[in-house]
Amino acid sequence: MVAQFVHELASERFLLTNAFRLTSRRWQAKQSRQQNEGLSVSGKTHLEESSISRKIANRDSHTIAHPDRTLRHLMPSFDIVSEVDKQEVDNALNQARKEVANRFDFKGAATEIIEEKDKIVLTANDATHLRGLREIVVGKLSKRGVDLRNIVQEEPAISSMGHARQEFTIRHGLEGDKAKEIIQSIKSQNLKVQSQLLDRQIRVTGKKKDDLQSVIQFVRGRDFGVATNFKNFRD
Repeated sequence: MVAQFVHELASERFLLTNAFRLTSRRWQAKQSRQQNEGLSVSGKTHLEESSISRKIANRDSHTIAHPDRTLRHLMPSFDIVSEVDKQEVDNALNQARKEVANRFDFKGAATEIIEEKDKIVLTANDATHLRGLREIVVGKLSKRGVDLRNIVQEEPAISSMGHARQEFTIRHGLEGDKAKEIIQSIKSQNLKVQSQLLDRQIRVTGKKKDDLQSVIQFVRGRDFGVATNFKNFRD
């Protein structure tokens, strides 16, 4: 009996020892995984912090290198543009065609109104009908609110063979001497604003909105020979 009891005790001790070793190994493995994950997270965080630091440094260096550009971007601004509403041009020409079709004095006359890219072409069989056609088209454009300052009427071409033709050029954008004229005129007002030509439109920037409103009122009250509109207001 004693020998059997000793044998059972030894077996139980053996099982307990193995169980303790297995538990200890699992615990050590878990600790190792947590340490590795901690290092990974720490390394990732370090990389993110380094990336953010580089971005901040680049932004600061850009601000130092281009302070005027950065300030202009942050200050209130708007754009002066010179545009013609294409949809209103289409509406005006369609109305002109209907009127010509119903006019008695155009009955039997070979007339045509052609719309091309940034161009309107009028054709007729003689100078008299061309003149009448031009008056109708100009009147319809004006009634539709199209600024005629941006519609350049070229010289009519009258043929001795009984054919007449005239082109209207539609102007878009500000450039060249006209843009310089507007910019110089704004500068002459001695307002605390800056104006520059960007992509065929004039960007006006200033610290105070009152100064920007003064520029708008000034440009509206002066005829520069082209349509002047205002858009892209930024606070």
